[in-house]
Amino acid sequence: MKTDQPLFLNEGQVREHLRMNQLIPAMEKALIDFSAGRVTQPVRSVIKVDVASATGFLGLMPALTPDGLGLKAVTFYPSNAERGIPTHMATIFLVDPQTGTPLAIMDGRLITEMRTAAVSAAATKLLAPPDAKILAILGSGVQARSHVEALRLIRNFEEIRVWSPTRERAEQFAKEIGATAMSAEKAVRDADVIVTATNSKTPILRGAWLKAGCHVNAIGACRPAQMKRPSSNLSGWPSKISPQQCSFTDQLREGKTAAHLPKTRRQRKAVAICSKNLISRSCPTRGLLPWNSSQRNIER
Repeated sequence: MKTDQPLFLNEGQVREHLRMNQLIPAMEKALIDFSAGRVTQPVRSVIKVDVASATGFLGLMPALTPDGLGLKAVTFYPSNAERGIPTHMATIFLVDPQTGTPLAIMDGRLITEMRTAAVSAAATKLLAPPDAKILAILGSGVQARSHVEALRLIRNFEEIRVWSPTRERAEQFAKEIGATAMSAEKAVRDADVIVTATNSKTPILRGAWLKAGCHVNAIGACRPAQMKRPSSNLSGWPSKISPQQCSFTDQLREGKTAAHLPKTRRQRKAVAICSKNLISRSCPTRGLLPWNSSQRNIER
């Protein structure tokens, strides 16, 4: 493609063209490419911002894939919530991998919102029980809402439960999506699929609450301050979790990490499920299956 000027797309224009039912299979392909080693992506680079009016960070996430070359720049400013503007903002820059010619500059806030949920849906499609009926959402922000939209496309949930740190927000969100607000423990008990979508700096989910065979989509703990893990090990989980089965965030209060594996290898172990190289629900396992939806540049 040759052009004198790159294409510019604002959030409204992105919204006109981006559809969740098309995004989910696109994320499946991205995970397969990553698992097959067809993707080059360095660890994200993060700059902490500490100015007079706020603190936040700028993250840079480049990736080279069989289909293209690009970079996502994202900012996170928690205090933006008080200003009435998004806490996360992003820009995506695409270039021609053959020449380096800029192709497009797109608003990335909505893309980030939707692609995270689409990745969770891709994982849930393969890992969650086929007859999953109860969905628990821990959180009430944009990721919580986006996950409800995406997960409803791949499972027919009969009940959706909601918890949020702010009771009023939980009740409002539950009303908007046709769910029921309750405590975190009540929401999670006997749920088939659980989503953790908060910016909490302390763990919000106990392993003892989870039933055998449930699936956990963990979103929101991508920064060190949000990774506070108690020393407890596997005592609260229904059964053993292996690094071949999952990669998960530290929002899970009790469990076992795959920290002894290099990060890239852990990610490939997890996403290889999409290409059916590893454990899937068709295998004779009753283990808990967590999934981290926040770690791969290829998805951006």
